[in-house]
Amino acid sequence: MINVVLKDKSGNFYKADKVETHTELGAIIHSQSEPNSLPETSFILIEDGNLKDLQKHTNTNVNFKIYKDNKVVKTVKYVVTADCCHVSKVSGDDVIVVE
Repeated sequence: MINVVLKDKSGNFYKADKVETHTELGAIIHSQSEPNSLPETSFILIEDGNLKDLQKHTNTNVNFKIYKDNKVVKTVKYVVTADCCHVSKVSGDDVIVVE
C-alpha cells in the first residue's frame, strides 16, 4: 500500500473529509473517508487490492483528490505501477501540503 500524509502550509496535520484516487478517465480506484491510525492524517493513495485497476508492469497516471466540505480542495498527480502482487509509486510526493 502507498500512503500519503496531508499537512497544512504551517506544517500541521491536515484532516480531509475524504480522499479519492481516480484514473485519468475519472473512474474511482480508491476512496477513504477516515485517515489511517498512524499518523492520523495518513491516507492510502492506492493499495494491493487495487491491482485489478492497473496494467501490470506499466506506469499508470492517477489523480489523488482531497475533499473538504464536499469540495475538492486539491488534486495531486501520481504515477504508479504494479507487478503480479504489489503496487508501487513511480513518482509523486509522500507529503501533500493543502492550503
